[in-house]
This record gives sequence, C-alpha cells and structure tokens, in this order.
Amino acid sequence: MASPLLATASGPFGATAGHLDRSSERIATDDLNAATTVPVRLIILGYDEDLWRERVDTVSKKLPWVALDSMLLNASPAGARHLLRLARDHANLDVIAGVPGTTLANLVREGLVRSLGTWIRRLDLLPTMQLLATYDQSLVALPLSGYPVFAVFNPRAFDAAGITEPGETYDDWLDTARRLTDHERYAYGWGVVADTPEIETIVRSSGSTFASGATVTPSSAWQWYADLVHIEGISPPPFAWDGLVGTHAALKEGLIAMTMRSAWILDELSSHEPPKSRFWQLAPLPCWSHKDRVVPVRADYAAVTSNSLVADIASTVAATLATDAWFTPRARGVPAWRPALEQVATSHHLQTHELTESSDNWHRPSLETPEAELTQSLLLPAIDDVMASGEPVRQRMQDLARDLLLLSSGGVV
Repeated sequence: MASPLLATASGPFGATAGHLDRSSERIATDDLNAATTVPVRLIILGYDEDLWRERVDTVSKKLPWVALDSMLLNASPAGARHLLRLARDHANLDVIAGVPGTTLANLVREGLVRSLGTWIRRLDLLPTMQLLATYDQSLVALPLSGYPVFAVFNPRAFDAAGITEPGETYDDWLDTARRLTDHERYAYGWGVVADTPEIETIVRSSGSTFASGATVTPSSAWQWYADLVHIEGISPPPFAWDGLVGTHAALKEGLIAMTMRSAWILDELSSHEPPKSRFWQLAPLPCWSHKDRVVPVRADYAAVTSNSLVADIASTVAATLATDAWFTPRARGVPAWRPALEQVATSHHLQTHELTESSDNWHRPSLETPEAELTQSLLLPAIDDVMASGEPVRQRMQDLARDLLLLSSGGVV
C-alpha cells in the first residue's frame, strides 16, 4: 500500500525551521519583533500536488514573516488516519487543513485542536458553515469548502411535458417523476443516486436517524427512495447510469429528467455547456410534508493544533488558508469565504443564493463521529445491496446494527 505521504516543501518536515527556538516557550504575536521569521508547520490533506504548492506559495507571499514547513497527505482514509496519528504523537504540528469532518470530530474529542480566537469570527465566512465547525459553542476550526446536496433538473424535459418545476415536497417529486418517465424511450423522471450524502439528506429530513455508532434506526424514507427504482420504476438502477453514464450525459441525453447530487455535480455540469444553451437548472431541495429539511453537509476544515507553540501566528496562517489561499479556479465545493463564493457562482453561471439555497438547513452529517469509519465501512456495502438487489431496508439495517455491535465489541463479522 502506498504511503499517505505525498510530498513535503519548505524544508524537511519535523526538523527545526526558521530562526526561533520552539522548544523553550510558546511564541506569541508580540515575539515577532525579536525574530525575522517564525517557523510554522502545516499539513494539508489533498490530492493535487500543484494545487497544494499554489496554496503554500500564497500563504508565504501573504505572510512573508512565516517560514512554512509543509507536508501534503493524500486525502484518503489512510491519509486522515496518518494525520490523526501525527497529532496524537505531538509531532510539532501547528496548522492542519483540508481536514474532513470525521477526522475533526476525533481531534475535538481528544482535545487535539484549540478553540479559535473571537477575531476569527470577523472573517467574511458563511455563518451557517461556521456552525458546522462549532462544538460546545466553541469554534474549533475554519470551514474551507462544503459539499451540500443540490437538486438538478433538465428544463427542456420539463417544458416538453408542460411542467414548470419539480415541486416542493418529496411526494411532489414522485408525481413529477411519474409524469416524466417513458419506459418505451428509456427516459426516467428521477436519477436515483446510491451514496450517503443523497440518502442521508432524504432520511434525516424525514426525522429518522441515519446511523450513529452501533445504533441504526430503520428508515422508511430510505425504503421509499429505493422503491423509486424497484417498485415505481421511475429511475434506472444507480449502477446503470451513476458513474457510468455520468450526470452530464444522463441529463443531456434525456436518460433522467432530475436528480439530487452532492456539490461535485456542479463542476461536472458547468464544464460541458455554455449557460445560454445548457440543459440543467438548480431547484430548491424538496422536504417531507410538514417537516423541515435537514441537509447534511460534508466539509473540509483548517484548524490549529492544541500543542502549537505559535498558536496566534498559526491562527493567522489558518485564516489565510481559509480565505485568500484556498480558492483557485481548480478548487471544488461551495466556499465558506463569501468573496470566493461569488467567484464560484460566477464560474458556474449561477447566482450566489442558488449555491446557498438550503444553507439555513445545513447540519453536520450524522456519520461525522469518532465511530464513523467503522460505520461507513459497513454502511456503503449495505447501500449498494439495497439499491441493487431490492433487499428490504429494514432487514439490511438490522443486519448492519448487529454487525456494528459485534465489531465494536471486538468480534469478527
């Protein structure tokens, strides 16, 4: 297995850098008068080495008195585990960025990240995204990018059927999808996606618990979603289009008329078609009748470690990452920083409010817990089984709960 370490820059990570001795006492902002540069050790979780170098260079230019000693770790579960081990080993880390919510939850539980100063709140970050990084009323990280679920439809298909919009509730969407489905033409009203962001959005909006530790609540909402494929027949099976045909081609060619996808969909759609002739449009996410929407948002964060000797300066580095340095034309997701949000909306030929339409309903995913890795390892196959075979959700969830309990007690599934 390849190492999660991809590269290092600005000096060998773990060696003393800059001109200050970090071993004797903590360095505060007031100490800058006595030093030309301050060593700050940074880890970024990511995949794109060029993008990582670009971000590090931006921080260095914005903060010339900071000597960055940086490392890129692969943004994979193995990379996240490696980051957690480094933090636990007190490896002289100062700033960590690109941290997924599950890893942040572990860091918070173990006291490995520090609360950020109140001045951080003056940054022009979306308040609803700041709440995702708030634990026990304390902001423990800066949100970088969020990945909410979006509702997307093909306005051409709607116009041809004399329909103006998908509707406000899930039952409205069901009725609309029935009207748009034509099995003789292999045209389906809804493209069902078998992945956790989409399913959890539907499940939690119904008031059900998705999964938490070794406890799993059977969900009629998930069963309702699976039935769109196996009973209603208004969606092709996910394996017949999602990831094979792609959302872009499926919408454009009329295989599906609408779908719900996480924020990654915007990059795929916007890269193919100019706005005047495009075949897709965003719609408000539906809700269940008489219930509020709950939109789980996976996000990436920047945080300052609890053992940093340069906490004040590290906070400035984290703030620079969360604003000027993080967002480039290749960055993905919905930015937490408002100026970048406007740029991303423009690049997708959208209005800013369309990207944040559901922001009042954003919540941390229920799987962002210290036990989440165990849960995810069993949940993803369960989702595939239900959506591919039509196995009843209740039975699969009961099996999942049993397996989680067995594994959490040290047994073998």
